Order: sequence, then structure tokens, then C-alpha cells
Amino acid sequence: MAVPIPSLYIENVIREIALSRRLFDTHDVIKRLMARYPARYKTALAACGAKRNPLHSLHTQLGRAIAEICLRLGYHPRQSRSKDIHDRNSRCLSWS
Repeated sequence: MAVPIPSLYIENVIREIALSRRLFDTHDVIKRLMARYPARYKTALAACGAKRNPLHSLHTQLGRAIAEICLRLGYHPRQSRSKDIHDRNSRCLSWS
């Protein structure tokens, strides 16, 4: 399934975050995508609406796209935990 937010947008956000921080995680990228491209994010979420858990479905797709882009850009993954969009501490990948 194609990622509902263009890869270029995701890559731009990753590069932007990486300019100010050596270590960032997938939650950081998703939060920044939501803030930077709110209409695109809402449209992507609505497109997942028929699924049982549209938010989880969208964030899974985004997480995979973020990982693919980060690996291509030469970042190294590590299992991590951080605050998600619901302010809950959950698993994700950190990148450095």
C-alpha cells in the first residue's frame, strides 16, 4: 500500500529535525508531519477510515516509510520508547 503522505514531505521533515538534533525518533517525525502538513495528514487519516483502527494503520504506514527513508539517508535505528501523539510512552525506533 502506498504511503498517503508523499515521501518528499517525510524526507523534508526528517532532514529538518536532523539539523537541530543528532538523535530523533519516529514519533518526532510523525508529530512534525502532523504540524507541518495538517490537511495532508487529515486526508491520509480519512483514507484509512474503513480500517478497524485508522490511526494505527496510518502510523504503521508512516513508520515504515520513515524507516525506509532514514536508512537510505544513512541513519542507524535503535529500539526506543518515547511519547506518542496521545502522550503515552510507547515503542518506536530512534535514529542517529
